[in-house]
Amino acid sequence: MSRWRWFLVALTGLVGLPFAAALFAIVALLVSGATIDASRWRDWSAERMSSALGRPVFLAGPFELSLGRAPEVRIGELRILNPPGFTAREFLALADGRVRIDLLDALFGELHLRSLEASTVRLWLERASNGRSNWDLRRPDAPASPPGRIEVGQIVLHGLAVDYRDERSATHHGLDLDELRASGGSNEMLRLTMRGRIGKQLPFALKAEGGPLRLIREEAEPWPFILDIESPGARLQASGAVDAGKGEARIAFGPDAAALAPAAAGDESRAVARTNELAGQLELVFGDARPRLSGALSVAALDLRPFDASDEDAPDDAPDAVTQQGQMLLLRDLVPVDISVDLHIGEWRGLPVDVEDAKFDLHADASGVRMPISATLAGIPFSGRVDLDTAAATPTLALRFAARDVVLDDLVRQLTGAADGAGRLGQIELRLGGRGETTGALLSDLELSLAASDARLSAGKRDDGRPLASTLATLEVALPRGQRLRGYGRGTLLAEPLQLSLRGDTLPEMLRELAMPVELEIAAAPARLRIEGMLAHPAAKREAALDFALQVRRTGDLARWLGVAPESRLPLALRGRMRIASDAWFLEQTTLGLGRSELTVDARITRGDDPSVVAAVRSRLIDVPELATLRGGSARSNDAPLFPDALDLPDIDLDLALQRVILGRSDLQGVRFAGRVRAGGLLPSTFSGRVAGAPFSGLVALDQRGRWPEVRLDLATGEVDLGLLLRDLGAAENIAGRAEKLQLSLRGRGNTQRELASLSAFEARVVGGHISVLGAQQRPLAEFHLGEAAIAVRPGEPIRLRLDGTFDETALALTFSTGTLADLLRDAAHLPFALAAETAGAKLTLDGEVALPLGRAGQLTLEMSGERFDMLSGLARVELPAWGPWSLRGPLHMTASGYEVPRLQLRVGDSRLEGSGTLDMSRPRPRLDLRLSAPSIQLDDFPLPERLADPSPPVGAAESLRRSAGQLVVRSERLLGAGFLRRFDSYIAVEVQEVLAGDDRLADGSLRVQVVDGRVFIGPAELNIPGGTLRLAAEYDPSPSEVALAVGAYVERFDYGIIARRFRRADDVRGLLSLHLALAGRAPSLATIMHHADGEVDFAVWPTELQSGVFSLWSVNLLLTVVPLIDPGGDAVVNCVVGRFDLKDGKLSDDKIIIDTTRVRIRGAGSANLAREQLAFVFRPRGKGFAVFRLQTPLRVSGTLTDFRFGIEPRDLLESVLRLIASPILLPIEWFTLGPLPRDGADVCTNPLRERAAGS
Repeated sequence: MSRWRWFLVALTGLVGLPFAAALFAIVALLVSGATIDASRWRDWSAERMSSALGRPVFLAGPFELSLGRAPEVRIGELRILNPPGFTAREFLALADGRVRIDLLDALFGELHLRSLEASTVRLWLERASNGRSNWDLRRPDAPASPPGRIEVGQIVLHGLAVDYRDERSATHHGLDLDELRASGGSNEMLRLTMRGRIGKQLPFALKAEGGPLRLIREEAEPWPFILDIESPGARLQASGAVDAGKGEARIAFGPDAAALAPAAAGDESRAVARTNELAGQLELVFGDARPRLSGALSVAALDLRPFDASDEDAPDDAPDAVTQQGQMLLLRDLVPVDISVDLHIGEWRGLPVDVEDAKFDLHADASGVRMPISATLAGIPFSGRVDLDTAAATPTLALRFAARDVVLDDLVRQLTGAADGAGRLGQIELRLGGRGETTGALLSDLELSLAASDARLSAGKRDDGRPLASTLATLEVALPRGQRLRGYGRGTLLAEPLQLSLRGDTLPEMLRELAMPVELEIAAAPARLRIEGMLAHPAAKREAALDFALQVRRTGDLARWLGVAPESRLPLALRGRMRIASDAWFLEQTTLGLGRSELTVDARITRGDDPSVVAAVRSRLIDVPELATLRGGSARSNDAPLFPDALDLPDIDLDLALQRVILGRSDLQGVRFAGRVRAGGLLPSTFSGRVAGAPFSGLVALDQRGRWPEVRLDLATGEVDLGLLLRDLGAAENIAGRAEKLQLSLRGRGNTQRELASLSAFEARVVGGHISVLGAQQRPLAEFHLGEAAIAVRPGEPIRLRLDGTFDETALALTFSTGTLADLLRDAAHLPFALAAETAGAKLTLDGEVALPLGRAGQLTLEMSGERFDMLSGLARVELPAWGPWSLRGPLHMTASGYEVPRLQLRVGDSRLEGSGTLDMSRPRPRLDLRLSAPSIQLDDFPLPERLADPSPPVGAAESLRRSAGQLVVRSERLLGAGFLRRFDSYIAVEVQEVLAGDDRLADGSLRVQVVDGRVFIGPAELNIPGGTLRLAAEYDPSPSEVALAVGAYVERFDYGIIARRFRRADDVRGLLSLHLALAGRAPSLATIMHHADGEVDFAVWPTELQSGVFSLWSVNLLLTVVPLIDPGGDAVVNCVVGRFDLKDGKLSDDKIIIDTTRVRIRGAGSANLAREQLAFVFRPRGKGFAVFRLQTPLRVSGTLTDFRFGIEPRDLLESVLRLIASPILLPIEWFTLGPLPRDGADVCTNPLRERAAGS
């Protein structure tokens, strides 16, 4: 027995040990999870799967089996193809799939998928035109078998893309899921979550829970479910149950319907959640032959704008899809279920007008669709109806939408923003109808009509208070079956007659091409607009392009619409082309003509999230003064925003090139500007050009990111022709000069004019150069050399001006300050004003206040002072007397017409004059009115020029005197030039009660000077002394080609000793002088005025002491010189010297010449040619008393006015000798015939001058 036992043990060991070892190895592999490369079975597995599914299956890539309690199969790539008859080649494709199963459950006949995980999954779902779907995996030849028990664990899919197509309805949808997670089983709750995008743009998240799957399989009780779908701007929450046994499903919508919704939420989040949230209940009965859907749904607020982005991503074949849909969708199968659903939308947002209380009562059955519609648009109730009759022989569609006696007040206010907007519409009706078996046939048969009438709209008011009203008498748009679109309208636009016409294509053509040709014409009385081209849907294969043209004969006729000045007569022409592509808008070949001004614009405007504009603007001519005639309306408020608060500008690149810009009489040439707008602001951008022949360049920028918008402007020029610039600007004609450099800098801050004035800084500098004031024949009269001029403005500080330079080599410094920029902008009553200037030892100050607008009124104090007037001779360009010290002061009032100095005080030395002065600037020429008076004037405070006070030069020095006189005449001509005198009018009056000349007391004196229309009137100038009067009057009339002068003087027995002492010629000279002078002449210049003058000159001198150098008159000095030559005796007394001359055309002839002394009387005769400056006189003496044998030889004078010679002719000497010999005979005869000559000369010296006519 023992042996047999050991044999059995040994046999058992030999057989059992290998089996145990093998079993142990298998258990070890299962426990350790070893991975086996199953590539050799990959093709076999694909064949088995293909056989099981009835369609080709392909496996590629790694194919591995990991052993363990839950074996895992890894598949590198799996592709399941569609059976024949579907457009898509594949049904399913995935990469890197992993499947885990429960091995023990599988051994007992149950498949328990612990997990299924895959990435890059693509699923093509398709329903063919015959109704067959590619997701139906049942094989018709497969034997019937009871379903096995399948348990699903965790399913995780990454990157799942689902593409759905329905060939019958030509629909195509796409779903991209970032992740899908699902779990469930026969006895476990079904849980599903998704995250992805619909249409590649609309993100969404889905959560769902359901009962065990066995409830659906067993159909014993309803299967409950909860659904929550959320996307930006919308949320759908639902719960319900599906009773497969009864064929019913009930669904409740709303935030309270799903347990997945938040348990509690605040009022604000609740309000947000109500937008695009569906509420209500639906019931679906699918057990009958025709499913039935009924219920009621409502949306408190509907906003479809968040879904617009998904619509923009339509496939490129959208037009083909639409066409296919139109050809294939059967109207009788359009609604395969009976429907009775009421839909209510409380508020529809995102539309041009407010839509509220919209109701859609949808009823559908086998006979068709009926849907009454009602809604409130901008407070206006509208109603309509849509009917689709599928029971007819041919399905028929009818739509009608109408309203009558509609109040449009709210609509007008919404569209225009006007608080006083109002409107009324008599009636409007829209009809649409058609017939066809398919949607394509229906669309081809559609006809449409729109009719509106009796519309009246008003928004805003005119300047006279009347409303801005427009009317629409009638509007008709018709699209008859198979014909082109036609439209016609008639009405008024702001009281101007208006007509509108529209033409388009047929409806089938428009639907097929998704484009519509347009011919639109709008004609008003002053303008005509025409638009012609093609409008295309973004999904169309062609671009939209429109040509437009606007013609206006007179822009003033558009004043009601555009706010331009009604009197503007500029014609307007606008024409161009607008092209609309899928990614951008293009403005091409667009020209704008406004009067003489022209603009050409080419631009590209990109579309999308970050739009941008690239524009090029070119112009041949911009006439700013002409365009200024367009300006109309009231002035802009100082507090009106210059930039909108929410200015959202796209990125803009602007290239501007202007050949010529007319700014009045000045032009800008070659203006270039390159601007870039980023983030709503203008980046530092450069500009350049030329003005007055000088190039300029600069930089401009605008930054709106801070609290206030900030503006930067820098401008600089090189050498500038100031004369040309001032002439171009019309500021000055007779100015010439250049500036070496001009710089301007502006730093502005603020969003209103008031803020800019308060917060901005400005600085302008002109460096170097010179300015010349031109006189007659464009010769320089004065020249100013500029060192530097600067204007500075700081925030909140006064405006300051500083100027340094030289005026005719005389240094000049000037400073000026006034109020702030804010003071200038606001309606301030007065502004501070301070001006100070210093030059040539003289000072000028103006202090006080001025009223706004500047120059209208003001109260200032004027002060001027200096050492001597002659220090200003260089500035005045005339020889001024050495009077001083001097000062002028008084209050300066600025009036509406000019300036007044009511209490003017003038001081020269110790002499003081008081009076008033005005400067009237309201006339065509300014008028200066100066009236002065003084109780006493000391002539010693008014010393004569040294050249006049020096003793009279001898005859040999006459040429020097002549040159000095010539220089004086030239300077006088410069001061009294026609161009200078015609710039202003003046009246100057001086009254002096007592005039003192040293120790001599003069009674009184007066002076009148007027300048009227360029003519100078002097007189009467009068000086009265005891026993004598001096009167002077003159008229001076210059013109560009010649001057006219008339002078009259009256001196009656004036003590010329005063003149001698005044001129320091002699202190003991006494005598009387009478003078009657009347001269008139016309000549090219003052220097030649006597060459062709006419008049009379009468004078008489009664000298106490004889001295020929007292007078500066050549005629008087000539006669006084003759006396000692004829009567050399020292005891003779001159009784009188009388000269009476006539002047004709510059030729002087004698009327009477007498020199009477106590011993002799001399009579003269002769003439002088003032043009040639030649003279010829003869003087014949006659002794007094009975004296014989006295030699009385005539004396002859010849030569020139300034260099005359005395001589005796031989014949005169012979005659004198003969008379001497015959004197004893001739003297008695003369004595008895002529009578004796009085010793005192009373007969000729008492009243020697010619009588004057009264008033002369």
